[in-house]
Amino acid sequence: MGKVREVTTEAGPGIDRHLDPTTLLRDAPDAMLLIDADGTILFANRQTESVFGYRASDLVGRSVDVLLPAALQDRHRAHRERYVQAPSVRPMGVGLDLLAARVDGTTFPVEISLSPLLLDDRSLTLAAVRDVTRQRGTEQALRQAKDGFRLTIASSPVGIGVLRADGTWASVNPALCALAGRPEPELLRTRVTDLLPDGPLDLASGRRDERRLQRPDGTAAWVEITLAVLKDASGTDEHVVVYLYDVTERHSHQRELQLLAWSDPLTGLPNRTLLLDRTTQALMRLNRNPGRCALLILDLDHFKTVNDTLGHIAGDELLRQVARRLNSVARSSDTVARLGGDEFAVLCDGTPLDELAFAERLLTSLEAEFVLDLHDGSTHTARIGASIGVAVCAEHGDSSAVDLYRDADVALYDAKARGRGRTRLFDPSLRRELDRRVSQESRLRQALADLAASGIAPSARQIEHCAAQGDHGRVVVRQQLFCQLGGVEV
Repeated sequence: MGKVREVTTEAGPGIDRHLDPTTLLRDAPDAMLLIDADGTILFANRQTESVFGYRASDLVGRSVDVLLPAALQDRHRAHRERYVQAPSVRPMGVGLDLLAARVDGTTFPVEISLSPLLLDDRSLTLAAVRDVTRQRGTEQALRQAKDGFRLTIASSPVGIGVLRADGTWASVNPALCALAGRPEPELLRTRVTDLLPDGPLDLASGRRDERRLQRPDGTAAWVEITLAVLKDASGTDEHVVVYLYDVTERHSHQRELQLLAWSDPLTGLPNRTLLLDRTTQALMRLNRNPGRCALLILDLDHFKTVNDTLGHIAGDELLRQVARRLNSVARSSDTVARLGGDEFAVLCDGTPLDELAFAERLLTSLEAEFVLDLHDGSTHTARIGASIGVAVCAEHGDSSAVDLYRDADVALYDAKARGRGRTRLFDPSLRRELDRRVSQESRLRQALADLAASGIAPSARQIEHCAAQGDHGRVVVRQQLFCQLGGVEV
């Protein structure tokens, strides 16, 4: 080490020039002070002026206490004495927050690093002082922002939680605790799968999902979930923020709307729309796994009589009781539906069964008397029956739901034509017969249109004969009318 000797520089007395301290420290970005054991400033660089407002030469020879607020000078002297007894390197940012004083008396926060020096048995300390006013302001703003963020999360009506990679909760807000029905300490001991048991979450950031939330008391809520992935400095997924919105009421309304769209409001049974949908699903299963399904359509006999004589309230009650009886006969895999009016249907899907025997059991269930409560408080008994059309799709679901429905309806039409209380299994001949009747009716309408255009109203016998004869019938009718009108051409 070089010897310290008194030399005059612009910064005051310095140390041996061969160490060239002014060259090393003059242009440092921080204020640099060389201080002896008594606290006297031996050297100050140019940056000291911009930090403290003093000229460097004015500081040399003065106590370092001049750079401290008066209220802190005694405490600083005690700290300095202890430091001199046990000097060590102390980097910036370690230790207590410190305040310094400018030449105008204003105070400001600083960070100081200390490095002990020993020159010719003389203990010196090199102090680097940095003004951290802007940094402290930024830190304070950040703390305020964090405090505001925590307050916002704590007071948010939305359930918010932070998940660790193992699926445990790192933190939860009061809204999530209330939604989960668990106090915070208990919830923090659970995993996300305890709260949302219906399968793992898709952790794609921003993904929305709707899930059932299970509470410890057995009740459940429906929540809409949004996830945001937090990454560490290396870009690795570190935590997942989970936002849970309580949508139980909305889900309930959606269910109610779905019930209105898919069920019969009078009986609570599936309606025609849901029946066709389930029939479509059943036929699709047959395509994957060959099997058998059947559709039975029932039309009540004598229902109109009950409805007209006892009133619509009794008629509605009768339909509800019919629904209960049909459900009592159907299997759990079957779908009993009300198609409208006094028409019902049963879709038999699952284990194969004897469809005609099943239809007979349905008819038998409707044979017993129905006891109906009337609007005046009295009761009335009624007996009804039913006709059933059955259509079966076997092996592969090559038919559509509409085709199967149409075939069962054709079989029902034939059963009613043969007399009430019957069951009819569809076969292609019924379709051909129906097609013939439709064609016949079409010819009849055309014949009537032709005659109406001629200004002639034929008799019922002539219309019947015309329908049977087709195009030739129109000629026959015209000839008969020609004769009836005394030879007048029509």
